[in-house]
Amino acid sequence: MRPLLLLLVPSLALADGATLRWSELEILLRKEGATPPPRAAPRAWSVPSLQVNGEIENARADLHLVFDVEVLADRWTLVPLLPSSLAVPAASVASPPGRRGLLVRDGGGVSLAADGAGRYHVELDAEGALDHGRLQLSPSGLAGGRASLTVQGAEKIGGRTPWRTHVTADGAMVAEAALGPYGVDLTVQSSGVSTSEAGATIEDLDAVTVLSLGGNGVTRLLFQATGDESGLLELRLPEGARLWRVYVAGAALPPASVLRAGAVRLALKQHSKIELAFTFEAPPMGIRGRYHLELPRLPVPVRGARWELWLPSGLQYGAPQAAMSPASCGAAPAIRPRTPITPVGTCLGFERPVLEPGRAYIEGKYDQPL
Repeated sequence: MRPLLLLLVPSLALADGATLRWSELEILLRKEGATPPPRAAPRAWSVPSLQVNGEIENARADLHLVFDVEVLADRWTLVPLLPSSLAVPAASVASPPGRRGLLVRDGGGVSLAADGAGRYHVELDAEGALDHGRLQLSPSGLAGGRASLTVQGAEKIGGRTPWRTHVTADGAMVAEAALGPYGVDLTVQSSGVSTSEAGATIEDLDAVTVLSLGGNGVTRLLFQATGDESGLLELRLPEGARLWRVYVAGAALPPASVLRAGAVRLALKQHSKIELAFTFEAPPMGIRGRYHLELPRLPVPVRGARWELWLPSGLQYGAPQAAMSPASCGAAPAIRPRTPITPVGTCLGFERPVLEPGRAYIEGKYDQPL
């Protein structure tokens, strides 16, 4: 009955958005008089559909991705979704009834940890720098999907994905494709037009965030930076954050003088020491729940980054995820701060030799000990 199986499955795959569960395949084969497949799936998962939308500018990608993941194994299964070069500032997972799905990060990237068989729906935002002008996103088990990317300042695009392109009225190139065996494989050849961020640098970033039980918080950043060709460095604050203090080369600047629509624009005549502090409000922490905290959106890679997060005492914290790797707390900052912060509570430390452009984040769960 092997020829029947080969003809049946492709015909179903042609239906728009159709997917086939193992149990459904058994029923269909029995109706045709065929021998049902074995109960054990040939692989633990598949990715029937991936939808990718976003923008690429200044050699970095801002993406919104929607995964449909079909877990076939009736056990905990780890499904790789994103490479380690992409940071995830926001995500959600819809799990089948009675199942749990969690996003986890390790050295290989971001994966879905799924508690048993069923359809999982994952939506997430991802940010990261292109690898020498190339964006690759091809999760194992991908069956198909669509991608639409707006590419700013590109002279030519290529890659193994069969891209179709058109140019918008404002000169941006839009690349669209149905996703095949290579997933998203896009190479960007720059037009050579200089960008406002091309010459900017950031290094020796030291950040401290303190969060209270009521949700009030403060973050202080210390770093050294150089502006772009026009002498500017722009950082975009997290949504709802309020700029508190700014120092450039030891001189205090009025926050209102550097703030434009949520972005901090600093005029730097030379390589300078920067101190920046902002306050924010997060949801109050109760008996149990989750927290999510962010740094400002950074325009260029950061050489050497540390971040200490101080959480309220009296709660237990678990399953932290971050755009950096775990590290010990207590390291002295390279620059002596002018904004006093006296952290108390539970400290989670993170660091990374090179932090990609974008908005770094830390998130996790908490509950009250019994």
